[in-house]
Amino acid sequence: MWYGKDTKELTALKQEYEKKFGYNPDGEIELEYGPDSYKRYVSDIKRAIQTGEHLADFVE
Repeated sequence: MWYGKDTKELTALKQEYEKKFGYNPDGEIELEYGPDSYKRYVSDIKRAIQTGEHLADFVE
């Protein structure tokens, strides 16, 4: 779950993630990203899209 402000980049990535996996990455309730984790969250979403792995499959 993302607790920060959405940017244009993040909104586009969330839409791409949802298109690929069928749900918004914020639906990964067991994962929490605070406002100070923006770069990591964007990086993790990009990795998920590129590898085809859900966030919960590789984020600890």
